[in-house]
Amino acid sequence: LKKAWWTQMVLARDNMVGLDSAVVTNWQTFEASGHVDKFVDDFSVCSSSNKMYRADHLKWSFVELEDHTKLGVVSAYPNSTTDVSSDLEKAAFALLEKALKKGEGPSSAKFKPLDVKDLTQASAEEIGLIPSPATGAAGALTPPKKFNLLLQVQVGAEAE
Repeated sequence: LKKAWWTQMVLARDNMVGLDSAVVTNWQTFEASGHVDKFVDDFSVCSSSNKMYRADHLKWSFVELEDHTKLGVVSAYPNSTTDVSSDLEKAAFALLEKALKKGEGPSSAKFKPLDVKDLTQASAEEIGLIPSPATGAAGALTPPKKFNLLLQVQVGAEAE
């Protein structure tokens, strides 16, 4: 059965090359194939909730009114039920409401368009201002760090 499957699914096709190898492979194979360089993402951790966020998915923006009044910073992370842009807009309106309650903003305010960026585009100073999507606390996110998605496995009792 295995030989019939290999013949039909691999050998009979022009766009397929067969490679019968172990699951545990020499690390140099992954380097040569580009897996080591390409299977790396930037992640940030919320120090309050310990949630991890992929930095290129976490979106943020300064919120500013047309009269140049700065209201703060908003952030959002995609999930299956909401859209990031609408989450950012809702958070911006919440900042405006908070400012109006404190008497800090004009009653008929219009926003400047949000300049949405991802966390990888934030400076160290900006990261300290960006609220965590989990807690809303500014300064809770760590700077993005490289996270290798490959697991290095060691076979045998000794490490190289």
